[in-house]
Order: sequence, then structure tokens, then C-alpha cells
Amino acid sequence: MTADAGAGTPTAGVMTTDAAPDPSAAEPTSAAAAQPSAGEVVPEAAAEPPAGDGVSGVAAEPSAGEVVSGVAAESSAAGVVTAEARGGGGLLAGELVGRAVEKGARRLGKAVRMVERGEDDAIHQVRVSCRRLRSDLKLFRKVIAGDWGERLRVELAWLANSCGEARDLEVIAELVREGVTGEDDAEHVATILGTLTTGLGRASAQSAEVVLGERTALLVRELTVVAAAPELSGLAEKTSAELLPKLLKAARRKFDSSAELLKPWSPDDDWHEVRLLAKRVRYAADTSASVLGDEARDIAVQAARFQELLGQHQDHCAAADALTALAKDAAAQSDAELSFTLGRLTERHRAARKPLREEFLSQYHRD
Repeated sequence: MTADAGAGTPTAGVMTTDAAPDPSAAEPTSAAAAQPSAGEVVPEAAAEPPAGDGVSGVAAEPSAGEVVSGVAAESSAAGVVTAEARGGGGLLAGELVGRAVEKGARRLGKAVRMVERGEDDAIHQVRVSCRRLRSDLKLFRKVIAGDWGERLRVELAWLANSCGEARDLEVIAELVREGVTGEDDAEHVATILGTLTTGLGRASAQSAEVVLGERTALLVRELTVVAAAPELSGLAEKTSAELLPKLLKAARRKFDSSAELLKPWSPDDDWHEVRLLAKRVRYAADTSASVLGDEARDIAVQAARFQELLGQHQDHCAAADALTALAKDAAAQSDAELSFTLGRLTERHRAARKPLREEFLSQYHRD
């Protein structure tokens, strides 16, 4: 299991490891709460939720977990999904943007419903949904006109970050549990895991409250509306077959420029940045696969392999940081024995970075 963790600051003795979103995300910025632009007008057909989606007939607005299923029909009317007969390569770039946003809205709505039902891995799926759509919006940023793409990216970053501590603690606790040996004091280990589990329960409750809140519902609503009629630039008239290779090449070039600089002794933050870029390449290739075929699928497989290695590396970095924070707390309470055990566990996770770095560099330079 891989944590989506990055450098952060200790919160209540535990590292929250996702990169902080844009400061402007501190207040709700979803355009659903603002005056819609011409490309964001809510179609009349979307004013009421369709039958059969679990929405009460008296509900004026769908919740975040009740994404409007009429988007596909509205998108067709808006020219978003009308190129099916032309095949993937003939799909216009603007149509692909509409599809990507519509798919992202459905994926996020499904993840929110998982949270509503208290399903396992639900918080993680919310984060994955946010990351994938943020990646698509970045990939197509030159096809998008106006600021709606960046506004949505800010909101998606806010939502993903709101779920970050819970997901990180879940992964860290499991990693610590797996790394314990018979040489470790069982009572100390139980204390450490108890602290992590308590933090996880608190963070999970906070994340669920955010996911099921009004701001998230507004975000999913806006995604649904934008998917039907996105405001696009002149590049939207180019075919996907013409534009996607250039966009995918740009993502790979950025990844390569950073990966080439990595050395076994490079700082953790540099490795984390390359992991994020590998993830971006993977998502871009996944989005492009329906048009570019095996070429894009091969790139996605390769990027996923890199992402997995670097994700394991980041998991160990996050675990080491969290344990270091707990060790400082233990030292402050004059619990030298617990602090010693935490130090042993910390060094074990720091040592685990070395083979993962070597494996990534070997695979990267071989490929």
C-alpha cells in the first residue's frame, strides 16, 4: 500500500504529508457558488436529479454523492461526446476535456457515496479521484479558456488535502506494524500503534465531515455543470490525435528532466517531486490511451512502475518523519525508553530508502 505523502509538518505528533494546496483554497471558491460564466450555465434538464439515482424527489440540489446522471445527454447536446463515430483519433480535444471532467465528476461522486456508506478505502478513493482530475485539468490547461480549470484544481487540492492526514496515518500505522521485529519492546510498540490509531480515528472523522459537507457537494455539482459545456480555447478544435502526443511528451519531458538529476544521496523532497511527476505521466498516459492506443498504455505501465517504487520510498519517509515527531514527544515527557524504541523504528524506515532508490535508478536508466 502506498501513501500519497509529501513533506509536511507534524500535527499532534504525526506528520501530515500531502503538499499544501494553494492558499486561495482556504475559503470556498467553487464557481457553483458564484455567477456562472457562459460556459458554466446550468442546463434546465440538470435542475432536478433524474429518477433512480437515490435522490429524494423534493431535493433541489444533488448531494456530492449524487452526481447528475444526465450529464452524458447534456454533454452530447453541447458537443462533448458527439465524436464517437469518428473513433478515438478523430475526437476533438475539446470533446476529450468534457469527457475527462464528466468522468472525474462521476468518479468523485462514487467515492463520496463510499464515504457515506462507511466503506473501507473510501477516503483514499476520494483523494485518488481528486488527483486524477487535477492531473487532467493540468494536462489540458491550454485547451481550457478562462479560469475555471484552475479554480477547480484549487478546490480539488483542498478536498484531497482535507483527507490527507487520515490516509497518511492509515499507511504509516500499517508500515510500522509490518516493520516491527522481535527485538522491539512489545509494550512500546503497542503504545506507538495506539497513538497512531487514535490519531487515525480523529482524522478519519474530520475527513468524512469535509467530504460530506456542502463545499464538496458544490464542487461535484460544478464539475457536473462544467462537463456539459466547458469554456474552451481555440485548441479545442484540434483533433485529439494531433494534440495528445504533444501534451504527453511535455509531461514525460518534465519527469525526465527531474529524474535525471536524482542521485542516491538526493534529499527526500527531490525524490518526492519525481514521484509526483511520474504520477502525472501515468495519468496523462491513461487519459491518452483511448486515442493513442498501445503507445500510451506502455508509457502508463512504465510510469506506474516508477510511481510504485517511489511511492514505497515516500511511505518510509513519511513513517520516519511521524516516528521522529513521536520520539520528540516522548523525550519531552522524559520517557527515554519509549524514545529509544521510536528511534530504532525510525532508523529502520530510513534505511529502507536505500534499496528503493537503487532499484528506481537502475530501472530508470535501463529503460
